[in-house]
Amino acid sequence: MAAADAQVDPSGRWRTLVTAHFSVHSREGQGELALLAAAEAESAYSALSTVLRPPRGRIHLVVADHVDASNGLAAVIPDPRIVVWATAPSGDLVLENYDRWLRLVITHELAHVFQLDRTAGWWAVAQKVLGRVPGLFPGMYAPSWLLEGLAVHYETRLTGAGRSAGSFHRAVVRAAAVEGRGMPVDAAGALSPRWPAGLRPYAFGGEFFEHVAAHYGDSVIPRMVERIARRPLPWVQLNGSLRGAGAVSIARAWGEWQKTEGTEGTEGTEGTEVRVLVRGLREAIAPRLSRDGSALLLVVDDGREVPHLAVLDVASLRRRRLARVNLASAVAWWDSGTALVSQLEYTGPYEIRSDLWLVGAGTRRLTREARLRQADVGPDGAVVAVRLDGLEQELVEWTARGVRVLAASRPGVEWANPRWSPDGSMIAAVRTSGGRADIVLLARDGELLAQLTDDRVVDRSPAFTPSGDALVWSRDVDGAAQIVGVNLTDSTWFVASDEPFGAYAPTPGHDVLYYLGYHHDGYRLESVPMRRRPWNRPPLEAGATTTPLPAVRPLGEGPYRAIRSLAPRFWLPTFYGETAPDGSSLGWLGALTAGTDVLGRHSYVAAASLGSGAAAGQWQGTFIYSRRGFGRTRLIFAADRELQSYLAGAGASLACCVADEIVEASATWVWPRWKSAYALRTGADWERFGISGNRRAWRGLRFEFSFSNVATPAVATTPSGGWRLAAAVRPRWTLAGDGWTEYTAVAAAFVGGRGSRFARPGLAFRAALGMVTGDTTVRFRVGGAPTQEVALGAGITLGGPSRTFPLRGLQPGDVLARRPLSLSIEHREPLAMIGRGPGLWPLTLDRLSIAVFGDGLVRLERCPGVGAAQLGPGTTAASCPDPVVSAGAELVADLGIGYDFPVRFRIGVAQVFGELRRSAAYVALGSSF
Repeated sequence: MAAADAQVDPSGRWRTLVTAHFSVHSREGQGELALLAAAEAESAYSALSTVLRPPRGRIHLVVADHVDASNGLAAVIPDPRIVVWATAPSGDLVLENYDRWLRLVITHELAHVFQLDRTAGWWAVAQKVLGRVPGLFPGMYAPSWLLEGLAVHYETRLTGAGRSAGSFHRAVVRAAAVEGRGMPVDAAGALSPRWPAGLRPYAFGGEFFEHVAAHYGDSVIPRMVERIARRPLPWVQLNGSLRGAGAVSIARAWGEWQKTEGTEGTEGTEGTEVRVLVRGLREAIAPRLSRDGSALLLVVDDGREVPHLAVLDVASLRRRRLARVNLASAVAWWDSGTALVSQLEYTGPYEIRSDLWLVGAGTRRLTREARLRQADVGPDGAVVAVRLDGLEQELVEWTARGVRVLAASRPGVEWANPRWSPDGSMIAAVRTSGGRADIVLLARDGELLAQLTDDRVVDRSPAFTPSGDALVWSRDVDGAAQIVGVNLTDSTWFVASDEPFGAYAPTPGHDVLYYLGYHHDGYRLESVPMRRRPWNRPPLEAGATTTPLPAVRPLGEGPYRAIRSLAPRFWLPTFYGETAPDGSSLGWLGALTAGTDVLGRHSYVAAASLGSGAAAGQWQGTFIYSRRGFGRTRLIFAADRELQSYLAGAGASLACCVADEIVEASATWVWPRWKSAYALRTGADWERFGISGNRRAWRGLRFEFSFSNVATPAVATTPSGGWRLAAAVRPRWTLAGDGWTEYTAVAAAFVGGRGSRFARPGLAFRAALGMVTGDTTVRFRVGGAPTQEVALGAGITLGGPSRTFPLRGLQPGDVLARRPLSLSIEHREPLAMIGRGPGLWPLTLDRLSIAVFGDGLVRLERCPGVGAAQLGPGTTAASCPDPVVSAGAELVADLGIGYDFPVRFRIGVAQVFGELRRSAAYVALGSSF
């Protein structure tokens, strides 16, 4: 999913409900939702407290309804916090096995808090002194499969439902063991986009802990958590944490488990009757057959290309691409050449809603903020869809004239995958109630005609045969999902597939059945002859099996107060020192802290240090404050005082200091879209630079605009298309009244290529133009390898700021220019997708690629020469070089640091031609552009 600017929309009025262990925050008017969440949270807290040691202090729980998708987030820095998206995942294959959505998601995220907050030994002592410093939580040094697997284990054990109680995770693990080469422990993290990508830590981690609990007992897992919490060397001692808890080492337990999965798995049954039409799909969205049966409408998301809608000719298997799509929930034929798509789109900087779109010769939006998903088109053009409102859902019929409610919302009742019968007289749908997802038949007006299933087995994706004589859907049979059905003429039941790992999303033809079969490389669109083998109907079970909703007694309620979660929770010592050749020295000793409130309205970073030695009596510091919540606007205020030493006198003694003091205020407005993003920024700054008694000062304004519609497929090492544009105007004035203006414009374009490797190659182009007007000696600094900052949190970063005018082979500032024009071209070629690491050590080599580049610089100016003194101490500049060109190559490694933190690392060599001829090698972080 495209990332929102923040986890929740912090604007508007919010309220806080206080219980024994939680502060539950919800938007004003959603008090009932907050009360439900509070009850589920206290119940989950009580259950988890029986197996894990409770976290310290009160836990913040934010319940938000700003995204029409299902998710949860957990953090323990700066204090324990959980964010839950209220929309229930009805119809979601991955999250389908639950009795109440809030119960499942809160239990899962709270398990993270219990595990991550636990500290003992020297970690606890250090936190007593320094507070909740980001690096002092030993649980965070574990790989994502351990963190997510433990949470999946407890969501299943404590709710009676959960992902390990369903069949899908079992299918993922068994397919990898039987058809693939299994899943090594060092490849089970969330970093690599290799399928099953983001599902990997949940499926393999959850099933691994089910294996551990079954073979060594449930109590082994809490003891392992305690071991991890007190081991002083978490990465070195991780492997032994399970052995110390009474089992065997993690590596040995994982190997035994994978060996068992491989020997007990079912061999693939891709027999003579199974025809594979498309391989490697990543979304289980039901394809749709045209009326004449000649073509299938489907979403193609294979990782090599961005998700798009396509028409597949079932005879020739030729595909015709229609349009790129967002995260779609359903597709349907509108007419013979046009499709209806239910998909997500931004409606604000934080809000994402599900709406209907027509895709054909062009793309046209039908609804705006209607919150309609999983839509189907009837023979008369009427649309049946699920309409969302937080936890509430209802079944509606949409036409151009308006919306008619077919099944009104009721607490605890959810709807999914509605489908019209061929004559438009009936609707089949999945109705979830009391922890059961069952198939029901409704009349055109919404009246219940029949409930076909009523049990704990999850039913999915109903579809009528073209003649309307039968209804088929996906349902677990003997531990794996298969396509089952009922003949509506005589009420006999049948099974129509025999997939080893699971069959989903059926689309029946007249004499053929299409469905998505799960395999180790993703979903395969397959077809088999429509065989209706008799099957015994499961017995109907009366009554719900879900546990009753627990009651909670609030301790208080009132308006949300940001200050209560904004206070600093940690401090981090900082120090720096240097010594000159003559023995003189100076040092800086200080501290850093940071904080943010629960909703993300306010955030800050503050640091200060005092000098010693040559810097005695001096100070430097930084303060950055950010404010969100004014609609699209984000405000930032920053103040920075940095002191730099210099060598003075014949003895080259250290002297202090050259001061660089900056005060800046800015406002940013964002217009995000799923496929593009716009941003506008304006600000003002004041800067003073120099040695005391000889300082220069100036003030300025800043106006910036940026746009991007770059598309990058999941496994790609380079974008497959699109472009970026950034432009800035920066007028500045000295205190004497004279001034100058800096103009910059940067554009980049990407063109995807064709290739047979795991990802497609591509070409990348970049151009940057700058101009300085006015009577000034200010020049742009040209040179250096392009690089990017990598944020580690709490204001700590790796790498350097991006360079407007890079030129590989030179050092930054080797060329100074008043009107530079730089041009770059790169050919980027993928080499290998590895996705492995050295066992349980915290390093993963994900993908390797190579780039061959050419950089060029032209100075669009008359050049009298520029001296180094005009830029300050320590800089050098070529006087007036001819156009500069460099060429070279880079080896690009996408790494996982600490298992799952992504970092792009580049090693390059460059040859500079012309007046500044030289060769150079360099290393850099991030993408080149």
